[in-house]
Amino acid sequence: MNVLRFIRLPKALMNERGITLVETLFAFLIAGIAIFAMMMTFPKMKMLVNVSQYRMAALEKCQTEMESLKQQSYASLAITAADPAWEKVVLGYGYNKADGTTDLVETSVGEYRHIVSAVQKSGTTIGKRVAVETRWVYGVDDDDNELYNTIHLDMIIYDCGT
Repeated sequence: MNVLRFIRLPKALMNERGITLVETLFAFLIAGIAIFAMMMTFPKMKMLVNVSQYRMAALEKCQTEMESLKQQSYASLAITAADPAWEKVVLGYGYNKADGTTDLVETSVGEYRHIVSAVQKSGTTIGKRVAVETRWVYGVDDDDNELYNTIHLDMIIYDCGT
């Protein structure tokens, strides 16, 4: 005696035919497309995380340099050249696993500089503009020129006669 005869189930559940091969292949195709789309986002997410880490390290370097310049007296802030040289700065550290050691190595190197220029009003110097910049290479263009991301902070310090 068939037990299912006495239970009222929808006809679709009573169908003993099963799933066809075409339906199975179609389901795998849809699942494969979804998995492939998710996997394609991982490299982009990793790149965004790296850029964010570099940006935070560069911002921290700018803020540290700006704080040290703030601590100097007004007279000791010498006017710099219009385009001073960049100095090397390490923006990140990581572990070198290629050679089997766990030594901390530089993983991201950038550059920083500070610029001090005079602020004038009616031909009289009334203060000094202090700018701090940190940059790092994030790629190259079609002509093999380096492309930079730059963090820039600046402030004006007025001569209060102290």
